[in-house]
Amino acid sequence: ISEFKPGDRVAYASAPIGAYAEWRLYPAERLVKLPDNIPDRQAAAMMLQGMTVEYLIRRSYAAKPGQSVLFHAAAGGVGLIACQWLKHLGVTVIGTAGGPEKVALAKAQPEARKADLASSLLNLSLMYRDLGQHEDALKIGEEAVGLHRELAKSQSKAHLGLVGKGVTFDTGGISIKPADGMEKMKYDMSGGAAMIGAMRAIAQLKPAIPVTAFIPCVENMPGSRAQRPGDIVTAMSGKTIEVLNTDAEGRLILADAICYARKEKLSPLVDVATLTGAMAVALGPGATGFMANDEGLANAISQAGESSGEMMWRFPLIDEYGEGLKSNVADIKNTGNRNGGAISAAKFLHFFAEDTPWAHIDMAGTDDSDKDKGIYVKGSTGIPTRTLINLVIGMAQKGKR
Repeated sequence: ISEFKPGDRVAYASAPIGAYAEWRLYPAERLVKLPDNIPDRQAAAMMLQGMTVEYLIRRSYAAKPGQSVLFHAAAGGVGLIACQWLKHLGVTVIGTAGGPEKVALAKAQPEARKADLASSLLNLSLMYRDLGQHEDALKIGEEAVGLHRELAKSQSKAHLGLVGKGVTFDTGGISIKPADGMEKMKYDMSGGAAMIGAMRAIAQLKPAIPVTAFIPCVENMPGSRAQRPGDIVTAMSGKTIEVLNTDAEGRLILADAICYARKEKLSPLVDVATLTGAMAVALGPGATGFMANDEGLANAISQAGESSGEMMWRFPLIDEYGEGLKSNVADIKNTGNRNGGAISAAKFLHFFAEDTPWAHIDMAGTDDSDKDKGIYVKGSTGIPTRTLINLVIGMAQKGKR
């Protein structure tokens, strides 16, 4: 109360209700001094929004006394209100400027603090998303990724890149699949889902190795604007692809994600996908097949799978299978010979991974189970989430030796 003097205009939050009933605010913490040029009606709206912002930061994103956070000042003074409440809670707000100023402020911090500020940026992006301010959420999220990437490059020579196929529903497109079993094509994003699960665990375990995941997402549907057999498309790398079968769409988005990861100089790379029915035919539901162009990475994946209870079975990456991918009108075709389809699909991705240490995990036969089995319940299995987590932990421990 001593902060205010006669003539000051203040906003006052009365006893909180509903979601705010958990708050334990003293009367002084509900009073916020307002600029003179803010009308009363706007001040009331600011108070409610400020309460929401403070609640999100403190509750949803676990800002605690003694912690430092970044905060993007909202227009109209909402940021002023939220910052004052956070101050009362003992949370230090470091900078409320937007855009480059905020990022420059974060980069100027010591390395130990920079990681916390990068995480704060990411949480801030999530907060703006929850408030429905998607443009701000995207912009701040990109800043968070950039800061994380800069921090990771300064910490380690190796920066693991993970790529997960995220086809949210796959009809096959113009090369449409049979109706029988098509309802299961909602599982065609299982590779991306495994990456999200793995990254959540990795973020909590904090292994001493930087990891970045890419999840290209798309829906494969027929329509007037759908991709057609015979189309020639250009990948991110500039290489051209002749599309013979629109149901071989997953490898197209994986190719671009692999190119993007290589552009960011990530190495090694591991992609995960429900890529081919051929793999399911070859191994069934008992093991997950993979290929790799690097012996060390292949051994690490096998060991990670064994330690996690997810059997990983290595297939050969035979150059001869790449011959069937040669095109007369483009750099490569998106499908090869029917025989050895799982390997030819891997050779397609190898064409884009080039000499970067890389592995491809095809979990088409193990992404779901038709019955309870061991640690798995009927439905989606989450394979190879555990393998990826153990792979990262193993790489981090090897880096310490």
